[in-house]
Parts: sequence; C-alpha cells; structure tokens
Amino acid sequence: MAPDELARLFEYLAGEGYSLIGPTLRDGAVVFDHIRCPADLPRGVRALQTPGSCRWDHDGDSALFAHGAGADSFKRHVSPPRETVWIARRDREGALTFGQPPQQVQPAAYVGMRPCDLAALLIRDRALAQGDYRDTAYVARRAGLFIAVAECAAPAGNCFCASMGTGPGANRGYDLALTEIGNGGRRMLLIRSGSARGAAALDTLNLPFATVAQLSSARRAVETAAASMRRGPTPEGARAALNRGRESPRWRETAKRCLACGSCAMVCPTCFCHAVEDRAGLDRGRAERVKTWAPCFTREFTYIHGGAARPSVAGRYRHWITHKFAAWFDQFGVSGCVGCGRCVTWCPVGIDVVEEIAALNGAPDR
Repeated sequence: MAPDELARLFEYLAGEGYSLIGPTLRDGAVVFDHIRCPADLPRGVRALQTPGSCRWDHDGDSALFAHGAGADSFKRHVSPPRETVWIARRDREGALTFGQPPQQVQPAAYVGMRPCDLAALLIRDRALAQGDYRDTAYVARRAGLFIAVAECAAPAGNCFCASMGTGPGANRGYDLALTEIGNGGRRMLLIRSGSARGAAALDTLNLPFATVAQLSSARRAVETAAASMRRGPTPEGARAALNRGRESPRWRETAKRCLACGSCAMVCPTCFCHAVEDRAGLDRGRAERVKTWAPCFTREFTYIHGGAARPSVAGRYRHWITHKFAAWFDQFGVSGCVGCGRCVTWCPVGIDVVEEIAALNGAPDR
C-alpha cells in the first residue's frame, strides 16, 4: 500500500465504530492522541534525543512513522491520569448509596503504535487485567482495542528496545503490523495481519501481495534499526546487576543529581502506581473516591503514620529502578522495562538507566 492509501484503512476502522488514536504533531511535539486521517500523522518528523533532551526535526522525507517515542503514550488512554472509582450519595433521609460512574467506552484503534509500546501494553495486561486483582475500568478499555503497530526503522538516540527484546520489530499482540520501506517520496507500507480482526481488515482492503524483494527490504529495515540502536542491558543482565548492587555507593552518587521529580515514572508506559483520594462535597450530600497517577519518587508515596518508608532520594531511586528491572520478574514473570528510552529523554538532569545499570554491573557503556 502506498502511504497515501492508508486513508482506506482509516475509513474501514471508522466504519467499524473505532475511534482512531495515533501519533500526531501538536504544539511542536509528537503526541499519541485522536486523529482523523493520514494527514494527521507526523510525516517527515524525526526525534533527536539525548539524555535530558528532545527536539523534533522535519527532515523533508515522507516517512510517516520515523519519529521516536514521545513523552506521551497510549497509557493515558487506557489508564487516565485522573479517574473516579466510585461515588457516594446521601439522600434527604440520610441513607447512603454507592455506585460507579457510568462508563461509555468507545472501541479504539491504535494506528502507528510503536512495538515497544505494544510490549508495554502487554506488560500492563499482566498487572491490571490478569490475576486476582483486576482493574475493571482498564479491562473494559482494553477489550475493544484494535492495534495497528508500526515497526520501527528509525530509532531515536535513547532507544534500547533491541536489547530488551521488545523491538524494533513486532511479533505478537497486534491486529495489523505496518512496515514502512523505501526512501524519499518512493515509500511503501507492507501490512500483515496478526489476528482474525486484522485478517478481516486486510480482506476488505484487497491489497496485492508483497514481492520477495519488498519482504526482504522490510526485514532489512528492521534489522538495520536494531543494529543502529544503542546497546542496553538484557532483561536478565539488568536483573542480576541490580540484585547484586543493592548496597552499591552508586545510589548515593546518583541521588546527588536526581530531583525526585518522578518524570521518569510518569512517562514510563508500564508504570501504573497511583494514589487514592476521598473527596466530599460541601453540602455533605456527595462524596467520591478518585484515583490519580502518583510516582513512587515522592516522599509522600510511602508515608504512613510516623514517617515515610523510603525517606531518602537514593532509596526511592533504587526502589524504582530495582522494581522496574528486577522485582517485576518476581511479580509478573517479565521485566518492567521495554527500552523505549523515555525515562532517559525526559529526565531533567539526564540520568540514564542504561549507564546506571552498566555502572552497577561494572561494564562500560557505549
């Protein structure tokens, strides 16, 4: 399919009742938000990222999916930053009734989702949609998702998904996978299905089969992206390094730079920690319980009567990175990091988790 023909897929998905969500350029940055047509995609935009820095460059190319991961991701669409859990009302006789707010979940189609973010979504499923303690609101939003993942051929400077085994290609969890090949104005999208819903979408598009040369070009694009990416820790290597380095002086050195602002947790697509607040109306006739995003970097996050469980910045940073790269294995059987690099890019002081784990492992980073 030529990139301009992507409108046919958009029309099909909209006709099936899906709300379209994908990458788009807004206020000078790439965000993951509601889109209407292929013209909303960030054509010709590339991310120039270093630790603590990101800017978007228009390189004149026609690539639709050459941008890196932005600070925004799918997370706020499946787990809103602020969400009412229940509402209580008192009638004139003083009787209390409790209920959940009405939920009107429109099925959504994520078009152009990065493979690392798809891996993050599957990890969130383990934490929020499986087991004994399910987030019912998350399950409802997740159930209707149609995912058209865009394989990555142009990783940004802080990406290390190849080391974590979550990209730049996609191998599961999608309905359709898009691979962009070609240069300049001669670009093409190769599309393959990964589910019955994806196959049904392909059937309606009536596209020609890819040639052997096109399939080879798509494979080389993904392989080249993986080879050009920075080397990060493997999931097993990171886990071992962090478990060995619990008492390392590196934590105190890093804490001298860390602002404990929580930006890394807020932009991370797998972090799901939250706070719960109870709010009452002035007339005492209505109250609600509200769930909000809350990073574990704040002192208040572990506060109990008598003080905080982790009062030091070093302790809170160690907890975050050790939980992310090591303890997730014990809880969910998988690493909590997908190598998207967001925590590195949007750290105000440029703390790099790849460098931190390499330092604990005693291995140089390149």
